[in-house]
Amino acid sequence: MQEGSKIKERIKSSNIGNILRKGKHRLERYKSRILPKGADALRLAYAGYYTNCNVDDTMILYEAYAGRGMLCSPYAIFKMFQKRSDFNSYKHVWVVEKSEQKIDLMKQYTQPNVRFVIRDSEEYCKCLCTAKFLINNLSFPNYFTKKDDQIYINTWHGIPLKTLGFDVPGGRITGLNTIRNFLSVDVFLSPNHFMTECFQHAFLLDGVYEGYIMESGMPRNDNLFHTDRKKVIQNLRRCGVEIDEAKKLILYAPTWKGKQYSNPDTSTELYFRLMEEVEKNVDTNEYQILVKPHQIVYKHIVEKGEKITNKFIPATIDTNEILSIVDILISDYSSIYFDYLASRKPILFYIPDLQDYQEQRGLYFGLDKLPGPITQNLEELGGLLKNLPAALAPYKEKYERERKWACGNDDGKVCERVIEKIIVQQDFSGLITCDHKSKKKILLYSGDLQPGKTRSDLENWINSLNYDKYDVTLIVPHTATENVLDWIRSVDSRVRVLRRTGKIAVTANNYKNADILEKELISEKEYKQDKKAELIELCKIEMRRTVGQIHFDYVMDFSGCSVYYQNLFSVLQGAEIVSMEQLQAMLK
Repeated sequence: MQEGSKIKERIKSSNIGNILRKGKHRLERYKSRILPKGADALRLAYAGYYTNCNVDDTMILYEAYAGRGMLCSPYAIFKMFQKRSDFNSYKHVWVVEKSEQKIDLMKQYTQPNVRFVIRDSEEYCKCLCTAKFLINNLSFPNYFTKKDDQIYINTWHGIPLKTLGFDVPGGRITGLNTIRNFLSVDVFLSPNHFMTECFQHAFLLDGVYEGYIMESGMPRNDNLFHTDRKKVIQNLRRCGVEIDEAKKLILYAPTWKGKQYSNPDTSTELYFRLMEEVEKNVDTNEYQILVKPHQIVYKHIVEKGEKITNKFIPATIDTNEILSIVDILISDYSSIYFDYLASRKPILFYIPDLQDYQEQRGLYFGLDKLPGPITQNLEELGGLLKNLPAALAPYKEKYERERKWACGNDDGKVCERVIEKIIVQQDFSGLITCDHKSKKKILLYSGDLQPGKTRSDLENWINSLNYDKYDVTLIVPHTATENVLDWIRSVDSRVRVLRRTGKIAVTANNYKNADILEKELISEKEYKQDKKAELIELCKIEMRRTVGQIHFDYVMDFSGCSVYYQNLFSVLQGAEIVSMEQLQAMLK
């Protein structure tokens, strides 16, 4: 089958023609259009909904860990909403990963105002473009473009012990879509001042971010205060976990390990050895042990067919509900221990590979900050458990000090504060803001960054700029040689590097327009008024997708040869397109 026929068949089977139809446009016009090779049907669907659907002021979309389940802070906010008298005044849409989850959850939640959609489906695209409130603990797909009348609330998924964002070695290379998402967030929910500073500095939001940070506690920690023990145990049993209601629970909850987040180390040998050692050193008539692998690790364990047991807790069960019934936590450098501090119960740290992890990722805190006994040896861990009161005694003051700064705002009412202020009242007064006005903001496109004069000139300019006066955002290409990637890693840490991710979101009708933007300067070409308006609107949407709601003072294609970026930059409201001479003058 020829490429054009394949694409037309895909559009027909996925019903995209119906999605994109509006007004005078007829279905056959879309079905018959021959799209470029490699056209992404999902991106077409999203673009159609984005263009043609209005925002529903009563719809809330919840997403956690890319649809892993009803989890984390989005879940805690939803649970609190269920207790409110205005719950039925809103449409609640939950994003899930698989159709099996959707079917199971639909049986549990039969209210007409609660829906479930599968991530990266056409229905998901529509809800992503329609919901007034978007609540996520991670990030939306790279085709996501926030509308002006939507409110994006990012809860993130924990206080970091491990470095984040641009603080991560190589973070400029790997954190593409997260950084892009953050520039579109309206409100970050921060548990404490330390996390607020992480948002501001680790992600370089200071200088450009125009949204808000609500420092009011960790929503998911409400589950430590408002969870029914019997229901948690029933849920665990329903998922095949073996748990004795009469026994105290020891939980081993390590973070992910490996060189790449999306491809973690999935060996389960350590889990089994640790469980065996724990059971040798505690009274098994009183205690039981379960393992909660990191959610991304559990997914890969299942996919790879690794050895698993009914002592492993699935990634689809909310961690903080489990923590509410845990009596002793064993962890490593996972941020789960920050949440558990709110319980005031014992924490032990088993860290066999600390040095390796520090070299790979980096930590914000040294071992001296950990609020419990630390060991790199399983036998020593067993000894700590055997004489737990003596092992914990030296850490009482440190535990309380860490609890106060990390969980001082966690009083069981965090979700209620978020719902009332951000969703019901839509009141941003009194929230924390970043400094985005004291410096002039510059946006540059780098070009392909191949070794040569252009790259050398850019590097000299970056190294000579007065960063007390200017804030710099540099867009670099996604595809790059190792030489180029090394250059990106070495750029002055004060430069906000946005490595391009995703593609321009176009409808089937707009493919020709997208092609024009690559080849023709719309400011210098004669177009009919409606055609020019279409091209300008397409540029505006793509810039909104790329840099969110940020306003820049100066913009420039540093390469001087990218028609595409010159077109995009030309639509940025209030931004002056500068010449090389003007850029050089900024050095003085």
